[in-house]
Amino acid sequence: SGTTTSYGAATCTATTDVVPLTIQESSAAGTSDILKIKNSGSTDILTVDASGALTATEVATFGNKVTIGSGTPSTALHVQGAGNQEVRIESTDGNAVLALDADTIDDCQIQFKEAGTEKGRITLAGDGDRMAFFTDDPIAERMNIAANGDIAFNNDSGNPKLFWDASTGFLGVGQATASTYNLEVTGTVFCGNGAGSGT
Repeated sequence: SGTTTSYGAATCTATTDVVPLTIQESSAAGTSDILKIKNSGSTDILTVDASGALTATEVATFGNKVTIGSGTPSTALHVQGAGNQEVRIESTDGNAVLALDADTIDDCQIQFKEAGTEKGRITLAGDGDRMAFFTDDPIAERMNIAANGDIAFNNDSGNPKLFWDASTGFLGVGQATASTYNLEVTGTVFCGNGAGSGT
């Protein structure tokens, strides 16, 4: 009990393999910090409060969530704050990799939002491993690349209307497939001379 002030290094030594350092608040409920580490300017650089939340300079944990910057995290890892925010993965002598690993039937997604509203998305769909691209107004799938390389562009209704077959090189316009000719068109074709006239 009481207050102890120490200058210099503190060392804990024991003859066993485990040396626990326990800091425990009293049995009375409290809301104050139970551990503080300050710099030479008396600024907190690390604190642990009575709930167990750890806050380091610009890094804080809330249960099983971590925020970098400021504010309370809404996901497992949340980077937030004023001004531009950047996350960088850098290797000085090898590959830099961002890996998204979902269950076999579930999707991997990269979402693009504005003020919390989704405006775009890139999805590796678990139903056949196709790569799908979504845009807003409203959010809908606009293009997808199948696992075999086939590419389809969708109309506003979500139906493929431009299709390229990767195995044959056939192109279908106005239809969802191209299986017979190099170019297959469903609908009207206009061939002009650049002056506005044509057939």
